[in-house]
Amino acid sequence: AADLTNADRLHPLTAANPAYVIYTSGSTGTPKGVTITCAGLTNFMAAMSGLFPLSPADRMLAVTTVAFDIAGLEIYLPLVSGSTLIIADRDALLDPNALLELVSRTGATIMQATPTLWQALLSSGMQSVDGMRMLVGGEALSAQLAASMIATGGQVTNLYGPTETTIWSTESHLTKSDAPSIGRPLVNTRVYVLDSGLRPVPWGVVGELYVAGAGLARGYLNRPGLSAGRFVADPFGGVGQRMYRTGDLVRWTSDGDLVFVGRSDDQVKLRGFRIELGEVESALTEDPGVSQAVVVLREDRPGEKRLVGYVVSVDGATVDGGALRDRLAERLPDHMVPAAVMVLDSLPLTGNGKLDRRALPAPDFSAVSGSRGPRTAEEEVLCGLFAEVLGLDRVGIDDDFFALGGHSILAIRLADRIRSVFGSSVSVRNVFTSPTVAALLKNVELRSYEDPFDTLLPLRASGKKTPLFCLHPAYGIGWAYSGLLRHVGSDHPIYAIQARGLGRSESLPLTADDMAEDYLQQIRAVQSHGPYNLVGWSFGGLVAHKVATKLQGKGEEVGLLACIDSYPMQDLPTAEPEVVELAEALRAHLVKDETTSSDLAALLAKADELEALPRELASISGFDRKRILSILEIGSNNSNIARRLVPDRFHGDLLLFIAALDGPDGSSRSTKWEPYVGGSIDSHTVNCTHSKIMTPGPVDEIGRAINHKLRVNG
Repeated sequence: AADLTNADRLHPLTAANPAYVIYTSGSTGTPKGVTITCAGLTNFMAAMSGLFPLSPADRMLAVTTVAFDIAGLEIYLPLVSGSTLIIADRDALLDPNALLELVSRTGATIMQATPTLWQALLSSGMQSVDGMRMLVGGEALSAQLAASMIATGGQVTNLYGPTETTIWSTESHLTKSDAPSIGRPLVNTRVYVLDSGLRPVPWGVVGELYVAGAGLARGYLNRPGLSAGRFVADPFGGVGQRMYRTGDLVRWTSDGDLVFVGRSDDQVKLRGFRIELGEVESALTEDPGVSQAVVVLREDRPGEKRLVGYVVSVDGATVDGGALRDRLAERLPDHMVPAAVMVLDSLPLTGNGKLDRRALPAPDFSAVSGSRGPRTAEEEVLCGLFAEVLGLDRVGIDDDFFALGGHSILAIRLADRIRSVFGSSVSVRNVFTSPTVAALLKNVELRSYEDPFDTLLPLRASGKKTPLFCLHPAYGIGWAYSGLLRHVGSDHPIYAIQARGLGRSESLPLTADDMAEDYLQQIRAVQSHGPYNLVGWSFGGLVAHKVATKLQGKGEEVGLLACIDSYPMQDLPTAEPEVVELAEALRAHLVKDETTSSDLAALLAKADELEALPRELASISGFDRKRILSILEIGSNNSNIARRLVPDRFHGDLLLFIAALDGPDGSSRSTKWEPYVGGSIDSHTVNCTHSKIMTPGPVDEIGRAINHKLRVNG
């Protein structure tokens, strides 16, 4: 019947006792109970009273469920200030128009909400709130939303703080529309921006944010191990003091403010590449027609993971998801471009007013293309095969196979599927040169079989500018260069030069000079005079350099020489014994023709694991035993040629791509070319290994650099 006293308690009440325990979601599925102290809550309310002094005339509109810790500000601040607290009912929270009416009817002078809820109010017609204090937090605030909020005439304050540090830890009063910061720490709060070694980083450098001070929680209730991992010793504080590792990435500005960058754990891995979702979201919101953007990694079909973007348009703006995706493709690496961008009226919210990611709709991949649907039975079947290989729900007859994420291995699969279904002579070359259903059907009707193992393989035969000739790597196949098609301008034809012996039984060259003279004839049959553009990956780089010097010896101009992780012979590593042993085992079995299909598949899988052969040979009908044996012989012959090759001096510049995850640093490897290059060496490091450098992601980076050089050269 009366207030509790210490006589009723097990121990006297102190400031260190819990004020409340609030649960947050856990990555393991077990919620974590954050224990906030009375001292932390008291310090927080003192800080808020100073930042937002309220009088009896003020009215705080509370719109947050008590299951969300920021509701503490809405409840306690009016009560400690003697002002009025207005609690919105659930119906108003579910209807932005009803909430706007409540703001107007009650004369609310201060309100706190998430960016998502503020955006919903603005989209529903919120215009002028002169003098109203608008508090925003709980999610990252975009520059566009900040500008819209400021334009209403309200006083906008951006707040930041994890649950583990008593509601809010920093604040920033916004007065301009540029990228909003999260400001500076509250009273009795310390913040550090540290690197992985817990060392402070300079301003402008991204680091992880740590928070310390009076607002720090005691830890997670009955979870000492979990607490120890997040609440760590403060090396900058006194004895026994701790700091909370937020997992948020921030940077200092030169003015001493903090700018939120993203989450250290807001990464996904797609096709082997780590992607910061916040970086893709930021690129989407830079479009003037987009007010909000969210990017998620979805797996709507088992084993098929895709990035999907969701955007909300600015009032009055019309956003085309397909066109927005195309613009992203011009500035982001291919693996960071969402497979689809969906335009929503609004983002779904949880009961806390935060984004409800689970409620985001499944993507409609038909929006990727927007092309014509099939009109005949043949088009229907071909569209189905395109969709099957690409893992899409449907594909139109004008959709470009490579623009939809296709690459060389998928082109092989597609050609194989078409041959098996139609019994037609469509080839990989047809896919390269006619990458749409509409164009490909013409080739199917012509039934003109073109061997994808020919020495000269047109990847793209059309274009009025100088061609790009791509010299094969050690195993002789040039299909990997198809990854350049998306990035090298369509006005440049692209040809792959492949090894002799792939398509038919013929003598292999004995020296690099023999090989270069042979390939010169192939190149000059397409282009009689320079300037010539040459590129080569691995062994192909040595051959491209040799061809370039021979062209110069004939008085011809070389416009571009690019080597992709290729170095003079003294830097070629000796093959690992396990790889040599595997190659010999394959060769022995293939010569005797004694292995079963399962044995061969197992050997090829092992070869793939060791990166000793091109990928997926076992599943492609074009690679029979005889072909694989030929590839092994070609690889062995080219390895011998490489180790005997002494490059001549090339009188020009070299564009060099270096696989950063292999061997010593790039600068030391690039010097190996200096004796053989008379001009400058323009080195680009690519964050991958040698064997992965021509896969989606790295090859996109290479393609853009090559395209830029071709444009500069005219």
